[in-house]
Amino acid sequence: MKFRFSKPDDIPAIVDLLRNSLGEGLIPKSESLWTWKHLANPFGPSPVLIAESDHQIIGVRAFMRWKFVENGKEIHAVRAVDTAVSPLHQGKGLFKSLTLNLLDELKSEGLDLVFNSPNKQSTPGYLKMGWEKYGKLPIHIKLQFPSSHPVAERSDWEAIQSQLNFLESTAPQEGRSTLWQPGYFNWRFRDCPIFKYHFVTDFKDQLLIYRIKSHAWGKEFRICDWIDSTISSPEQKVNFLNRVKEEIQKSGAALTTLSGLSTTYSKGLGFLPSLKLGPLLTLKKVNESFTGLHENWKWSLGDLELF
Repeated sequence: MKFRFSKPDDIPAIVDLLRNSLGEGLIPKSESLWTWKHLANPFGPSPVLIAESDHQIIGVRAFMRWKFVENGKEIHAVRAVDTAVSPLHQGKGLFKSLTLNLLDELKSEGLDLVFNSPNKQSTPGYLKMGWEKYGKLPIHIKLQFPSSHPVAERSDWEAIQSQLNFLESTAPQEGRSTLWQPGYFNWRFRDCPIFKYHFVTDFKDQLLIYRIKSHAWGKEFRICDWIDSTISSPEQKVNFLNRVKEEIQKSGAALTTLSGLSTTYSKGLGFLPSLKLGPLLTLKKVNESFTGLHENWKWSLGDLELF
């Protein structure tokens, strides 16, 4: 058995391994999803380590590159995402070996940290490898009576390209936030192959990105990112808030959700106090000079959705 970095022509075998090991689950595995997620990412292609035996891929570990920014300083991170081991080789420590070997390979790149949102089964394994619990993401929720005549969502992403280009030439306004790398918004939301995202905008300073998630009990209006320029006047903010309320009402959603770390409009929309209902987050510091591992995070739901 040997470890090596993956090549583009490994993708079909990697996707087959994910399917055989994990099943399809809620998010179907596909070559198009893998390509979008790990090759088209504007933060850079994902480092992917594979285990190979008798010329067969029996294990895979992918870290998706991500960048945050705080006070104008970039923070280089990876998100520990896709991993799988062939059912014939499970229980041999391959998950741990692949993860730690890939981490060692990245230390010399100036990586600051690793973050992820593991499930209950994998969390103990990460903690044994030195990950730390941040805790569950707080979520603002708002219940509402859904419209009996919902309007189908449609969003023309081409219409806001100038606004996106402007945003990607500026920095997020608060805390430790995802860096708006050129191409980020189109990659993350417009081009996502598995979810349809929509927006509310004034085409200038304010932009809300959302998606409708269906549940057994009804629809959720999930606010993935809410960008509010500090130069907007109080009147502009109120007008935009009213437009958001209208969008929520016509969507037919019974529940609206927003990251509890984003407090800009939580009161204006009538959200309940935030509750720790979001995904469990774990972190691991890689760069010893990186400080404040648990401090000042402003994660949005769009940052942490599983995809």
